[in-house]
Amino acid sequence: MNMHVTEILAASALGWHSIWKRQGVSYKSFGNMHVHALLAPITQRHPFELLVGDYLSMPMGKGGFTKIGLYADVFSQKPWAFKSKAAAGKNTVDSLKRISQTFTAPNTLMVDGGSHFDCNEVRDYCDSIGTKLHVIAAYAAMAEWPP
Repeated sequence: MNMHVTEILAASALGWHSIWKRQGVSYKSFGNMHVHALLAPITQRHPFELLVGDYLSMPMGKGGFTKIGLYADVFSQKPWAFKSKAAAGKNTVDSLKRISQTFTAPNTLMVDGGSHFDCNEVRDYCDSIGTKLHVIAAYAAMAEWPP
């Protein structure tokens, strides 16, 4: 079954992700990293069942901040953003502490394999709060969930 871009956008706006998955629809996305990616949306049934995170590089801002740690709860789609001067394990742990102490610890944290996530500091903190750290290859989140 082939779908045109307009059909994909319309179906996305109407929330037909589960229909696509049931029908085994696959499509080519844009860019070299996304070619031949299968559509398998990541959905959750409970808040903080899955927290995803990544860093965004920005031009230097006031105070010398150049990185933004972005995190989102997949169920509620609640985003969090934390500014930092570098993407490092310490900054990741500080961000996760703020989220887990304000709300609750997530069951799973899914992140790419960057050194700011795939390090002993983050692994130790996740173990201490009972969170499973799921490190994936960049641009492959849909292909590797569930673990």
